[in-house]
Amino acid sequence: MVTEELIREIRFYVGTFTEEAEELHFAVVEELAAPVYAREARLEEYLDEQREVPFSELLFSHIRRKGIEETEVYKQAGIDRRHFAKIRADRLGKSYHPGKNTVTALCLALGLTAEESEDLLQSAGYSLSMSSTADLVIRYCIEHGIHDLMEVNEILDRMGEAVL
Repeated sequence: MVTEELIREIRFYVGTFTEEAEELHFAVVEELAAPVYAREARLEEYLDEQREVPFSELLFSHIRRKGIEETEVYKQAGIDRRHFAKIRADRLGKSYHPGKNTVTALCLALGLTAEESEDLLQSAGYSLSMSSTADLVIRYCIEHGIHDLMEVNEILDRMGEAVL
């Protein structure tokens, strides 16, 4: 006959092994997870070391450094106020990714050097390719101080390339 005492004894017996099993389970999980946590920590460290300044931060640092009004920059770049506002909002955590032509036009409007232009383009995920005629024309213009968007577009057009 199954008595209440037998049931209590079995519950105690099962509870003891369940607690031991849980403790063993957590110990195994911790042991297995340790390399994963270490990898995650190394990955975070790597990302912190390798991550460069985001596009919008770099853009606005150039604007401040050059002492140019934002309105002058976006007008010279042929960008409207609302488009520029999206770029500005990206600094505040709103996700906006400008196109290559927009970034290139901003490089021209700011009168950036070739190196500064490459850095700004890279911060947005772009570059001026050495195998693209349009990119070579733009690179030439930047290296030779031709920063007027209308003039660069005229050169691109005369070379049979799409304008910015």
